[in-house]
Amino acid sequence: MTGISPLLAPIRSTTVEVGFRHSVAAPTGWLLGMSYDLAAYQTKVRNEVVPYRGGRFYFTAGRAQRRGLEASAQAAFTGGVGVSVSAALQDHQYTQYVVDSVHYGKPGASANYSGNNVVGVPRALLGGELRLDPAFLPGVRVAFGAQHVGDYFADDANRVVVPSSVTASLSVATREVIAIGGGLGLRGSATVANLFDRTNVASAFLNPDLVGGQPAAFEPGLPRHLIIGVSVEWLREK
Repeated sequence: MTGISPLLAPIRSTTVEVGFRHSVAAPTGWLLGMSYDLAAYQTKVRNEVVPYRGGRFYFTAGRAQRRGLEASAQAAFTGGVGVSVSAALQDHQYTQYVVDSVHYGKPGASANYSGNNVVGVPRALLGGELRLDPAFLPGVRVAFGAQHVGDYFADDANRVVVPSSVTASLSVATREVIAIGGGLGLRGSATVANLFDRTNVASAFLNPDLVGGQPAAFEPGLPRHLIIGVSVEWLREK
């Protein structure tokens, strides 16, 4: 019966979201421009979809409430310098959730997960990037970025914790298409991901199986590695 999901019901949700954004152009001599936005949301969900048995089956839980704040800002400075930051704070909880799938072979047994955090949702996501378009390398952009992924739960019982992580990257890329003849143009980039070679969890199976009494939940992230990208474009005649 792998892949069959006979326990699903229609999902119904109501969302309220408020926010604003603002842009400022050249307010000072060294600041060329900046923009920022902020948003808050709340979603009430009936029949939240939940995986179990490592995703072999899905069913719909009772109710869930998803709330959060999201913010971002960007700024451009003289000298070819740019900065961008973003943040998301998330509070997602089951408000009504009683299930019997954790008690195989025990008719009538159930578990009440009301009040627990929704699986697979980090409590915080933070990111930032510093960009430089050096004058001595026309058409080239250098960027340093960092990302924080907060901890989250991989199971409805909130016993399996996926730890938080911080990773960084350094990249060099062309800002414009480089003509190579024959009506073709070339773009390229090179990125050193996980720059400081930090141990991290790339993803996790939700409501995982137990193997030897331990949850088979985590997929490790890659160590420091190099990503090279090249694309060829057809240049339109002006």
